[in-house]
Amino acid sequence: MLLAARVAIAGASLVSGLMGADKFRFEVATIKPTDPTFDGRSAVQMTVNDNRFTATGVSLKYLIQVAYAPGTGLLDSGLISGGPNWLDRDRYDIVAKAEGDGIPSQDDRREMVKALLAERFKLTFHREARQTDAYVLQVGRNGAKMKKRTPGDGGEPWSIMPDRGRNASMGELTFVLQTIIPLTDQTRARLPVLDKTGLAGRFDFDLTWSADLDSNLPDLFTALRDQLGLKLVTVKAPVEVIVIDHVERPSGN
Repeated sequence: MLLAARVAIAGASLVSGLMGADKFRFEVATIKPTDPTFDGRSAVQMTVNDNRFTATGVSLKYLIQVAYAPGTGLLDSGLISGGPNWLDRDRYDIVAKAEGDGIPSQDDRREMVKALLAERFKLTFHREARQTDAYVLQVGRNGAKMKKRTPGDGGEPWSIMPDRGRNASMGELTFVLQTIIPLTDQTRARLPVLDKTGLAGRFDFDLTWSADLDSNLPDLFTALRDQLGLKLVTVKAPVEVIVIDHVERPSGN
């Protein structure tokens, strides 16, 4: 049985203000404290059929992870340090819309989230490199086995899940892997997963695997190697940690 995992994905050495280009700013954004009675799951949505970004019941720390995590290992919240105690405690609901009728890419929307954090939360931070255990995603010796996407190729729109990706980057794949690896085997540590494939652009792939040792399906690590031509290696690696310099509760809408 394939392991199902909820993956919320809709990711500057220093963030000191707004992103320079209007292209990377939401035209309008509403930020409100989450209703204290809310008992649902925190979620972020960046759907492929409109130009919105929505978040429900999310902390600022999680928003930082959404904006900056793909390919960096930052899904581990321990790699974000400093800041006030409400950084991971207060919850917010956000509805934001990009300008015009066009549909921005997932990467563009993450840039807009970065600008939103700088403008509305007054977020500034710096990065520090810390040596830690990590998984590194690399290309296997026989090369990658994924379909490369090209603009206007008529392929399926963006999606990324534990068993498939469409128009997905390697950074987004590492984001998913970091979520599901600890769920595949209780003995595996929750480690950062870093993209060291050197593969630019976007790809389509299917990944058939199982966390059940009694299954006839391969485990995740074997499936990555045999089906995608990728491998995960455990190494000691310098991982960039975000250190919060300044942040404020969000300004009014």
